[in-house]
Formats: sequence, C-alpha cells, structure tokens
Amino acid sequence: MPTLEISRSILVNQGLTAGVPGFDVITRPAAAEPASADVLGSFKSLVVNDRAFTVDPGLIDTITALKSPLELATFFINAKYAEVGGAGGFLGTTVSAVIATPNGAGFVRTFQHGAIYWHPNTGAHETHGPIRIRWQELGGENGFLGFPTTDVTLGADVRSEGFVVHFQGGSIYWAPLPRRVDLAGAVAVSSAITTTNAAPVNAASNRASDARAVSSALVGGAMSGVQSTLEVNDQMRSTITDAGPVFAASDALAGARTGVTLDVGLIRDLVETGAGAFEVHGAIREKYLALGAEASILGYPRTDETAAPDGVGRFNHFQSGSIYWTPGTSAHEVHGLIRDHWASLGWERNPKLGYPITDEFIPDLRIGHRRPETRKKPILSIPNDVIKLPADAAAAGFPRSVVNTSVTVSSAAIATPAVTRRTIATTQPATGVAGALGKLSEKSIPLELTSAAAVESSPSVTATLDPSLFGVFTTTPASTPANQRSVNRFADFENGVLFWFRGATSASTISPLSSTADGTSLSFTGADVAAAAMMKIGKSAFETVNAQLLAMTFVGTTGYSFDGAQVHNRRHKLQLILQGIETNTITFPLGVQIPQPVAVTATIELQVEVWFDASQRRILLALTEWTLTQASSGSYATAISTALHAKLDPILWTSFELVTLPDTDGGAPIAVLSVKTLPNGVVGVFVEPHHNLLLTGVDLLANAVTPSVVVFSQPN
Repeated sequence: MPTLEISRSILVNQGLTAGVPGFDVITRPAAAEPASADVLGSFKSLVVNDRAFTVDPGLIDTITALKSPLELATFFINAKYAEVGGAGGFLGTTVSAVIATPNGAGFVRTFQHGAIYWHPNTGAHETHGPIRIRWQELGGENGFLGFPTTDVTLGADVRSEGFVVHFQGGSIYWAPLPRRVDLAGAVAVSSAITTTNAAPVNAASNRASDARAVSSALVGGAMSGVQSTLEVNDQMRSTITDAGPVFAASDALAGARTGVTLDVGLIRDLVETGAGAFEVHGAIREKYLALGAEASILGYPRTDETAAPDGVGRFNHFQSGSIYWTPGTSAHEVHGLIRDHWASLGWERNPKLGYPITDEFIPDLRIGHRRPETRKKPILSIPNDVIKLPADAAAAGFPRSVVNTSVTVSSAAIATPAVTRRTIATTQPATGVAGALGKLSEKSIPLELTSAAAVESSPSVTATLDPSLFGVFTTTPASTPANQRSVNRFADFENGVLFWFRGATSASTISPLSSTADGTSLSFTGADVAAAAMMKIGKSAFETVNAQLLAMTFVGTTGYSFDGAQVHNRRHKLQLILQGIETNTITFPLGVQIPQPVAVTATIELQVEVWFDASQRRILLALTEWTLTQASSGSYATAISTALHAKLDPILWTSFELVTLPDTDGGAPIAVLSVKTLPNGVVGVFVEPHHNLLLTGVDLLANAVTPSVVVFSQPN
C-alpha cells in the first residue's frame, strides 16, 4: 500500500482531499454539503494513520493538540495568510476573527483587501479583487460555485494578462475589459507616487503588496479629483506589471511617464468592481479546460454561462470565440470567421444550422477530419536555435540545452558543380540518401547540396551532423504523404456545415453532395433509410407463428444524443405493425361457450442510426433500440415482447452497409466532413468542396508542418 506524504502546505491547500482512509471526499458545491460532524477527528486520523508519512516537523503535535473545528480552521487560515505574505502582503491587515460561514460548511477570515476561506475538503484559499466581488455576487460559498479550491492565480495565457480562481462548482476568470479612454472623463492623478508610498519595490516577495499600495494611492487620488503629476520610474512600472492588474491598475500605468492621463473608470473597475470577471462551469468549463482554457485560442471568458433564447442551450462567449452546449450535442467551441458567419445567420436560432455539434476541424482525405495542432505557450527567454530539454533528459546526464549545429553534405568522388542552398522537399517516394534527406527536411535543417541527381547517383556522399540527428538516416524509403493535405477549416452544426477556405475573407455554408461522378447516390430520404434497414435486418426478425408484418412506416427522427464521449446522429424512427390471432371464448344463452378467433395487433418502434465509418469509407446503419409501444391485449404483448427480445436483442448495434463511397469524385479526392441526418429523415453527405483555392503542390515541409504557405491551383 503506498505511503501518503503529508505536510502543512498539503493540508492547507488540499484539505482532506490529501486523502484519509474511510473519509469520503465530497466534491459537490458547498451549499449542498455540511461539514463532517467529526472534521477535527478526520484531520487527526489523517496525520497519524499508518499510511501517512509526515514531512513537516511538529505537524502531528500541532493537529492533535487542537480542541475544536474552529481552532483547526484558524490554524489553516493563519498558515495560508503567512504563505501569501501576512500583513505585509496584498491582503493587508486582519479585519475579523475566524468565524463560521453562514452555511456552516466552512470558516472565513476577512482582511483589508480580501478574505481567506477554509473548507475541510478543499483547504484554505484567498480571494480578493474583482474575482472575489463576482463570486460574492453569485452567492459566494452558498452559491453553485461553492468554496474556492485555489488562490487567485496568474493566468496561463501568453500575455499573462488575467487571473483565475477555481471553485468546487466551477471557475471565475478575470481579464481587463477593452476600454476606450474617454479624455473628458479622465483625470491627471496628483500625488507623486514614489517608492516611499509603497513598500520597497526591489523585493520580489513584496511585489503584490507594492503594487496594491500603488493602486490604493492611484484610486485615492483619482477619486478625490486632485490634479497633479504621476511619476513612475522604470522599476516601479516593472513591479506593477509583474504583480498584474488585479493588484494594481497596470493597464492604466503601462508605459506611464510624467503627466500621464488615466481613465478613472478603468481604475475603479480594476479595484472596486467585478468588471471583467466571469464564471464558467459544468460541461462548458470541461470543454474550455480541455482546449487549454485561457491559454487556448478562446482566451478569457467575456460572459457568465448564459441561457440561449430557446431555453434549451447554454453558452459562454470568450475573447476570441464561444462555447455552446445542449443536452443532446454537449459542448463545442466555435470561433473566427466560421463563428462570424454563424452569427450573421442568426446563431443557433437559424433552423438551417442550429447548434454546433463539433469543434472547428481540418478536413482530411483519409479520416474525414483532424484537429488543429495544440497551441502551446511559447518560451520567450531562449534563442531560436536552442532546444530546451525535459528535466528527465537532464537528470539522465544530458546537457540542459542543445544548440543546433549546421549540416553540410559533400562529395569527394564526383566533380562539384555550383552549390545551391535549398531545403529538400519532395512529393515522390525517395530512396537512399535523397530519401534520408527528404526526411531530414522535416526538421527544418538547412542543407548545402549539389544537384539532386548528382547526390542520388554518388555512393560516396557523406554528411556531418549533430549526433542527436543520426537517427534520420535510414535505408528505408521515405513515407509517402497524402496527395493533398487541407489547410482549410470547417465546423459541423445540427443541420448544416460551415466551411472556410484558407485565404478567404469569410466562411460559407456548403450543401451536401447528392451523388458522385460515377453515379453513386449519396442522398437518402427517411423512407430510403427505413427500407434499407428492413432489408438488412430482414422481415423474418419480426415475424413469428402468430405475428405477421402488416405495415412499416418512417415516422420521424429523434434529436442528437451525447453518450459522454461523442455526439450521435439523429436516429430514424420506424413504426411496425404486427398482426396475429387470439382465441376468445364467447358465452351464449343457456351457457353455451364457443371459441371465437379475434385479430390482435402490436405496434413496435425501431430506432436506426446512420453514421460514417471513415476507416472503410462506408456509410453504415444499425438498429440501436426497439420498443413495444402498444398491443391489443396483455397476453399478445407478452408473447410479442418475448419473441422480439430473442430475435432483435442480439443484433442491436450490428453495422449494415448503406453505401461505400468511391475514393474520388471524378478524379478529385473526397474528404467527408459530415454524414448528417436532418429532422425530416434525409441523410446528407457533406464533403470538402472542390474549389479553385484547393491546396495543391505545396512542398512537403510547408504542407505537413507549417501549413501557412498556400499555393493555389488554377480554376477548373
């Protein structure tokens, strides 16, 4: 059994989630979870149990000496207060004692510029500034967000412009709102702010409190309307910027010099209101975090989670996009020109599009689509020719960084023609040295080469390389890339597909492909799908000795459904009527009883789902569910139900082919973007359009690694 390592910091920041045998950690919002009746006992058992290894001297003695939950909470809150700088930190001096929160689930202590909350499951965490204000507006610990599970933390975006606090039921993010400075309402701040007004600015540990002091002075001067000059030296400006605008009005002070004009409203928003702070929770938050949250293309939220006008969906808007959610489609992002076009058409209220059912994807000839490459926060502090190695590599004895060496290729056995500098790139399979160099080009290594023909024909070509690159030289042929690799984008919606050609100034709505050049039909009505399903399943699956199939009708579709991993297509609903005979006994006068045959019926509903199998390029269908919805008698219902369970249950989710797509449409490759069942039952196949902007002839490196260089073909 593994040993649990416990320290004061772990208990302060994690609470009982650090792990204690027999204690059930609850993660629901605090409003629904009263604290454990034996919170103190739980912590004592945690630090003394035989699985725990306490690395903080005196921690066991301290915890076991505490007499009440209030003392326990005071201990952790005070430890957090010391961790963030105490009275000299950004929270300032103490305003209140440690008290129980109104819901009785935790404890709180307030300070000049914020508060520290403690909950037994989450630990002690500070909140302040706009995020704290917004949290309190949403109900604080009594609201759906519950208690904080982190402190106010600097955002992971490239510019580090915002902050975040995670809570039990969601997160609140803050970033400065875009503002246009109104010179008529601006004021020149009077008091000359020097290092005397704040704490010493050269102490990194005091940066937050320094900036907070600057912010307080700024707001005090601005609000009093005193006119004067603001003097900010380079060192002070660096301090304010590093501390971030939650602690000080860094936006207003960016590049500040003598006589700067400040936007008073901006300063007020930074320190006195919750402006710029918005919550994200539930499935939308899960999608946001999966995409990279504030470090992703979406940036920071610009709305709370909001109900869509139809009362079904929910959404959050972000700096550079949106995430929309419904119960059937789950949460998906939409951004850029595709989002702009969707918005221009009425958002989800447009019945020809509806809600998004995918994120933005890249078309792919082989698998239908692929996700854009993950964007990572760049390392700005090292030169372009230096690669930062993982810690594991350094621990294994490798140097902590490697400088790329130049690569030269020479030939001693042949006459040397004029040397041309170029990057090897080929769209044809290559063998030998040329093939190896073709692979090498994917690493963006500059090469000095003779002509390609001379290199290929000479057996004595040698290369001088950094040893770490030797692995690229093999005798096997280079892999053959796909003929074309798209750099376009598309997003799938409930009832349509929006497409953007790289280089175009707007996205467009595309129509389904009805048939291919070889005559393969790719459009199916609801009746077509129903007939195909019955043909594949077989009439005998529904008929028994006492049941004949009387009628089959396509009656509509379901909505989309989300199974926790993927969005499923709408399903076709088929209604089947079975007919049989039951014998009823009729009693006549004088007690005469005569058996009488009576026709009985049962109504069955089938659900059939259609989807695209990209690996086999086939459109498939399957029976996914069946229900006995009505029967003339209870005995007939029982008999039919028993027979259908035996015949239909074994074939649920068995795939049957509806059609196989050809490899090309009149010679042009087909990238299937979506196979969609519309509300009327029509199945449409949406493919990447053959357009004069279709990427062709791009060299291997640009196409496979950095598809930002676009070479267009001539119009067809």
